[in-house]
Amino acid sequence: MKIILSTFIALALLLPYQTKAQACKWDVEKQDKISLDTLRSKTFPIGPQSYNWKLIMEQKGNKYYLGLAIKWGGQLKTPIKSGQKIIFNLDGDHKVVFLSNRDYTPNYAVDKNGETITTYFPKGEINKEQLMLLANFPVNRVHLKLDNDVIEVNKFSENQIDLIQQFVSCILALSRS
Repeated sequence: MKIILSTFIALALLLPYQTKAQACKWDVEKQDKISLDTLRSKTFPIGPQSYNWKLIMEQKGNKYYLGLAIKWGGQLKTPIKSGQKIIFNLDGDHKVVFLSNRDYTPNYAVDKNGETITTYFPKGEINKEQLMLLANFPVNRVHLKLDNDVIEVNKFSENQIDLIQQFVSCILALSRS
């Protein structure tokens, strides 16, 4: 009887954590062979489909990162420098700012219409307070300034906003458990 009761109590205690873990569905989850840290990433499309921008959320051990896959019409030559501010404007005049963790040179491609597309892939570390802001206030603009150019996306669907907020809320809940 004690074994059955112990098993029931163990399952009752573990079930909520298992449910939370299943709700946070990462696209990639693997273990770094050198540091043995768990590496996770999740990619979200942001902005109009024609922009083809992506928000990438990453976790390595106890650290969190935001990254962007930016595509911009035309040939921009300015690199994103280490320490460059990438700004997420949120409702309620809140902001999440992350700093590019290294220099990112632009890459170029030619689309099916023969136009040049510049792509960047900046990434930087964020903290739990910034995650809490992302969980509680919808994103309404993402931008960065490169010389005289402002690269931005400022149109988000309700679905995009909901998916980001739900996912960030989930990882925050897991970090507290």
